[in-house]
Amino acid sequence: MRTSQKLLRSSAAIFLAFFFCLSAAHAQSTETAAFLSPVYPSTTSAGIASYVRVTNSASSGGVVEAEFRSGETGAFLGTWTGEVPAGASIQFHVADMEEGAGITPSGGATYSLAMRANFTGFVQHVLWNAAGSALTNLTSCGTDISTSGLRLGNVHTSLISGYPSTIVVQNTGAAVSAASFDVFDSATVTLIAGGYSRSVPAGGTWTFSVDDFAADVGFTPNSDQPHISFVLNGGFTGFAQHVVSNEGAGVISNMTAQCVLPVSEMVGESVLGVPSLPAAAFNYANINLPAHFTQPVQGFGDVTDTDNTPNNNPVTDAGATLGRVLFYDKRLSANDTISCSSCHIQEFGFSDPRQFSVGFEGGLTGRNSMGLANARYYERGRFFWDERADTLEDQVLMPIQDSVEMGMDLNTLEAKLASTSFYPDLFDEAFGSPQVTSERISLALAQFVRSMVSYQSKFDSAFNNGNPNFNGTLTAQENLGRQLFFSNNGGPNCDSCHETVALTGDQPRNNGLDANTSADQGAGGGEFKAPSLRNIAVTGPYMHDGRFETLAEVVEHYNSGIQDHPNLANQLQQNNQPEQLNLTQQEKDALVAFLETLTDETFLADPKFSDPFPE
Repeated sequence: MRTSQKLLRSSAAIFLAFFFCLSAAHAQSTETAAFLSPVYPSTTSAGIASYVRVTNSASSGGVVEAEFRSGETGAFLGTWTGEVPAGASIQFHVADMEEGAGITPSGGATYSLAMRANFTGFVQHVLWNAAGSALTNLTSCGTDISTSGLRLGNVHTSLISGYPSTIVVQNTGAAVSAASFDVFDSATVTLIAGGYSRSVPAGGTWTFSVDDFAADVGFTPNSDQPHISFVLNGGFTGFAQHVVSNEGAGVISNMTAQCVLPVSEMVGESVLGVPSLPAAAFNYANINLPAHFTQPVQGFGDVTDTDNTPNNNPVTDAGATLGRVLFYDKRLSANDTISCSSCHIQEFGFSDPRQFSVGFEGGLTGRNSMGLANARYYERGRFFWDERADTLEDQVLMPIQDSVEMGMDLNTLEAKLASTSFYPDLFDEAFGSPQVTSERISLALAQFVRSMVSYQSKFDSAFNNGNPNFNGTLTAQENLGRQLFFSNNGGPNCDSCHETVALTGDQPRNNGLDANTSADQGAGGGEFKAPSLRNIAVTGPYMHDGRFETLAEVVEHYNSGIQDHPNLANQLQQNNQPEQLNLTQQEKDALVAFLETLTDETFLADPKFSDPFPE
């Protein structure tokens, strides 16, 4: 890193994006100043570094001076000087500047720099984030709270005329990445705008003036808002630069250092919120399942025989509570815009009504979002449509790290959550210590998902202590659909794949969607896992690719649309050919009516599964 920057210094690359309007001759006789804060010391952390880029747009070389002051107290620390040739843009590493000013850095305490030069041009504070990870353990204003973003402080609003600020973001990564800023009043730390973002191409830049930002978000500074602070959220690889241009003669005055609260407090509390949890935890651990779930009834069997809960991760009230908070928290995505609940929505049976879900940068997932109800009652214990996750504990971490879905690095996530005011306590309650780890995140999320058991539908109400009274509960049409669904005598025989009263699939199968499955082979041979049919009426669109919008289309597929495939499930064949059910319209309507009796309105509105973050 340092070697590459020395090459930049020696190359004196031309940088002509912004110019002073002041003439070169006038600038030689009038010193000007600009204020940069907070600038990070060389001792901050590995991979994180501050640079000051100085551009000389005059026709002759000159001298630049930086007056170092403490970012916390404003105390004078020392003065550094450097030379910049005419027409050159040179980037000075803060370590070299510290040495020139005779400063021995102390921990992570930041600096405020008053920059002066005897030439026209501009100065930039460049923050280099080599790993694309979060900044942590940077003290600010005397506090010891960690931060999870790159902070550009004292950015000028339109109240400071003649010295406009511009923000330049450069993506040095190998792929497109979202740069997202949360913007605050520098003095009061009041949020002005959250999630001000753009997708920046690999190797590309995003440049915007403060006036551009103000127009985009409808911000007009009041008389007490000369400065605002831009926080670039962690996870972005590259530069964040604050450019101050000088449009006239004179010295910038009254730019005393402002305290900028750490991003963990600003973003965590002001933008993303703090969960509101009941004084007594909800009951997740001891679900009182009805008898028809736990006793063999009319061939349904005991669902507990299919429970995939591992011995090392039983559901606890504290663990599932933590999992609920994690499930709904947008902090789990790289730009704080997407949570697990964004694609698994309670009112839709924890599925997504869109064919494909929208990721943190606006990209679309490759498959439809699967409903989560009764996920624990799948004996194979594998997850995703293609069963690529061996366990639910493995599965819950994969979307978080997926480049389309949430784009988060687990190490960054651990630091991000640990810096909040509430997660350490929740982890302590769930696991006995406040340590935040990706393993514990996995365990808690899995506990919450396994607690999502649906058993209070109209269909369930037909059972009394395990004994069914379908004729007295279901309509004639619904009862006909039930008889067809569970028929073993030439009917659809749906329960041969959707087993137990939980109505979960028994294994991945090829259900004849396509004769050629080369575009998506699923778990192999065009086989896909089937989710529970509980709440199926609200979880559309259907199938792994969301091709069917309605249950009527799904029924018609099994009635007349099954395609021949070498790996077609045996249950869907007759005489080695795709089965044709030849159902009447009355029978097809009856099947849909029965499937609608599986909707559990209590489950879909249960507070213990709801969003704990107040709107």
